[in-house]
Amino acid sequence: MPLTPFQKIVFGILKANRNPDSYVAGGTMIHREDDSQRFSRDIDIFHDTDLAVAEAYSKDCTLLKQESMMIDILIERPNFYRVLVKKGKETLLLEWARDTAFRFFPVMQDDEVGQRLHPVDLAVNKCLAFASRSEARDFLDMLYIHDHTLSLAGCVWAACGKDPGFTPDLLLEMIQRHSALSPDQIERESVREKIDPVALKKKFLKILNECKRVIDSFDPKDLGCLFLDGGGRVIPKPDKAAVKSALKHFGSVRGALPQIVANI
Repeated sequence: MPLTPFQKIVFGILKANRNPDSYVAGGTMIHREDDSQRFSRDIDIFHDTDLAVAEAYSKDCTLLKQESMMIDILIERPNFYRVLVKKGKETLLLEWARDTAFRFFPVMQDDEVGQRLHPVDLAVNKCLAFASRSEARDFLDMLYIHDHTLSLAGCVWAACGKDPGFTPDLLLEMIQRHSALSPDQIERESVREKIDPVALKKKFLKILNECKRVIDSFDPKDLGCLFLDGGGRVIPKPDKAAVKSALKHFGSVRGALPQIVANI
C-alpha cells in the first residue's frame, strides 16, 4: 500500500540525512505501490557499518525532535536502534540497522525518501529473511515479490550469491520450513483485504514446486547471479529458455550497474 500520511511526514524530515551509506529498505519500500496487499508499520534504515548506524540514529533523532516529534527509545545497541516516533495520535516504529555492503545494484536516489535500496536487492534480502524466521509478513512479502519483482526461483538463485553459505536446496528447505503459519499470524498483519490462508498455502506450494524445477535447469557455475536481458534489465521470471541467452550479473560491494557492450 502507499505510504501513510504520517510516514510521508517522517520521510520528509529524514530524507536530508539519507546517503549511499544510510538508505531506506524493508517492507515500506516493498509495498509502496497501490496494488500491494500489505501495509508496513515501520521504517527500516540500513547502513554498511556500525559507525554509520550510530551516526544516522543520532542525526535522525535530532531532526525529529526539532520537528516536535516524541521519541520513545525501545532498543539501543551498537549496530541496531529502534524507537517509537509519536506526534499526537500518530505512531511509527523506526529502526536503524546494519546490512552487508554486498548487493547487486547501487543504492537509488528517491525524491520521497532520499535514498533507497534497489527493488531487486529488496527482493533478495526478503528471500534470505524468509529463510531465517517464521513471520507472516515475510510469507506475504515473498508472494508479492514473486508476482511483481522477481520470481522465487530468481530470488533464491541470486540470494546464494549474497550468502554463499546457502545452496538453492538448503535455502528452499529453510523457506518451506518457515512457511508453516497459522491463520492468526496472517490476521495480525495489516492487509488490504481478508486473506484465505488455505488458498495462500496452495499458491505458495505451487510456486515452490515450480521454483525447484526451474532452478534444477540452471547451470551451477552461474550460481548467485541475476539474469539480464539484452538491454541490461533483470529478467523477472527466469527459466531454462530465458537464461539460455541471458547476461549474468553478479553482486559486488556496493553493487554495480550492468554495462552492455555491443560488438560493432
